Amino acid sequence: RKPVVLVGNSMGGLIALRAATARPDLVASLLLLSPMIPQPPFTPLDPDTARMLLPALPLLGPLLYRRQLARRGPLGMVEWLLQLIAAQPD
Repeated sequence: RKPVVLVGNSMGGLIALRAATARPDLVASLLLLSPMIPQPPFTPLDPDTARMLLPALPLLGPLLYRRQLARRGPLGMVEWLLQLIAAQPD
């Protein structure tokens, strides 16, 4: 009934941002923690982001994911993802 404070982290930050854009009358303020911010149209993805999104591709994604998993192993996959998403993986 009253405008709310939206809080979002990572993908939740992007969702909160889109909700506030779609219905600014319902949002008093935003608190975004490490939000995924959309890139301008026709901007190429950086290589790390592209590698993270590859498993989401229909048909090809699961194959690529299984190849990565076979090559790196489960622990290697976790370490690789931490290096992609964390400023200081240690």
